[in-house]
Amino acid sequence: YYSASKVFGEKLFEDLIRAPFVSVRIADVFGVGQKHGNFFKAIEQGIRQKSSLAQYGAGLKRRTYVHITELVQLLKWIATDGFDLASTTRVLNTGYPDSASIAEIVALAAEMTGLEVINKHIENDLSAFDVRTMQPTILPGYAPQWSSFKSAFAGYVEEINLQV
Repeated sequence: YYSASKVFGEKLFEDLIRAPFVSVRIADVFGVGQKHGNFFKAIEQGIRQKSSLAQYGAGLKRRTYVHITELVQLLKWIATDGFDLASTTRVLNTGYPDSASIAEIVALAAEMTGLEVINKHIENDLSAFDVRTMQPTILPGYAPQWSSFKSAFAGYVEEINLQV
């Protein structure tokens, strides 16, 4: 329903609004000091405290992600530098081309930090049904800071380690 409502809203704008516009679909955002959601907060806390990382269930929930720094740079570029509102593109997908599952992120964090992963069993784990990914829009003239989620995540872990 969530995705359908967004598409419906975009269609309403397209049909009813005569002014130039662009709809920006933002992938799941992550970054140091994140206040929203518990997953990246737990990763950050584990790295800061040099404790174990927990993975609940199979960790198959999969998302497309974007680092907050990348998102801010992209939105600034769209607003000031490079996006042509006269173009036929009305919907822009933000994020990296490589999506990641919770299990992949926990394993990547463990690999980068040497922290132990504690697997916590969940009865009736439904994480395999929670998949929300998208292909990012390629924007000629925009050079992303990171070309992939894995490289952005490495930058995230490095930033946390610099603050420890």
